[in-house]
Amino acid sequence: LVIVILSGDFFFKLLVFPVFEKNFEFFLKLVFGIITLVTAFAIFKTRFNSIYTISFALLVYWIYNNLKKSRINYKIDIKSILIYLIIFSVTYSLIYYSFVVNSDYAIFGDNQFYAKLSDVVQKNAVETNNVDWTSKSFTMPYHYTEIWFTSMFSQLFNINTLHSYYFIYCVIFLITAFYGALALFHNIFGNKKVSKFLPYFASLVFLIIQIIDY
Repeated sequence: LVIVILSGDFFFKLLVFPVFEKNFEFFLKLVFGIITLVTAFAIFKTRFNSIYTISFALLVYWIYNNLKKSRINYKIDIKSILIYLIIFSVTYSLIYYSFVVNSDYAIFGDNQFYAKLSDVVQKNAVETNNVDWTSKSFTMPYHYTEIWFTSMFSQLFNINTLHSYYFIYCVIFLITAFYGALALFHNIFGNKKVSKFLPYFASLVFLIIQIIDY
């Protein structure tokens, strides 16, 4: 979590964006943290034979053109991080409960398929949506963000890819979705005479619905 936040914060400032509403900005930082980590890991494992070579080239180009304009001051919004950690605790607890209660789906559903693909790309460093090599494998757009993300943390923490997918990928991506929803609801309710907690409540309901779907 700290790696995602710090890398996203660094590149967000490095790439020079305009000033956004704080929740939307934090959402973008999480997205950039995920993208930069996945890009770095994918091109390292595949030696640039990856879909993410495109995002790497775009990042390099953007950094080159905006480096002098960058506003890197290494200030971190502590309040946002504390809220993030609270949301993380809630999300992780619910995901863990869901995994234990609904373990049949966690093991045999789509989660298991993506975990298998994560294991394949980790061991073979080839992007594929084919887990048993029965057809020709080639690089093509697919769910590679979640696959590489799962693979990266599986290797980093030496855990199996199903646990990495469910307890790391799902948690972090759900939190990112929460902040996207929070920014949206803040934009909808922000100028109305309603409780300032309403966007948080609506976003929390959205988060719980997503967790139920997992």
